[in-house]
Amino acid sequence: MTGLDDVVRRYEAAALALKFDGQDTDPNADNPRVWATLGLGAVKIAWGYQGDFERCVALLRPHVDRPEGLCASYHRDLFGEVPKRATQAAKPDLPDGWDFDAESVEDALPTPDDEGSTDE
Repeated sequence: MTGLDDVVRRYEAAALALKFDGQDTDPNADNPRVWATLGLGAVKIAWGYQGDFERCVALLRPHVDRPEGLCASYHRDLFGEVPKRATQAAKPDLPDGWDFDAESVEDALPTPDDEGSTDE
C-alpha cells in the first residue's frame, strides 16, 4: 500500500464520520447546489424577489472564495439566465413577513393573516 492509498483511506473515513455526525441537520447540506436552490438556503435567499442575488452572495461569502460566480450559476439554474441589473429590477419586492427561518419556501411565504385583516 502506498502513502497515497493511506491518505485516501483516511479522508474516506473522515467523510463518513462527518456524514453520520451531521444527520440531524438539513439532509441536502452535503449538496450545496440543492441546499441553496431548493433547500433551506433557498428560504434564506428568497429567490425570485428583489435582492436575491445579494442575499445569496452574503450567505455564501464566509464559505466560498468567489460567491458571486457561484450565485450567478445558481441564478442561471433557476431562471435560465445570469442576474443582470434589468432582470433584478423587474423582480417583485420581498413580501413583508417573509420567514427566513422556515423549513421550506412555501412555509416562508406570509399567510393572509400575516398581512393584516381586511375586515370592515
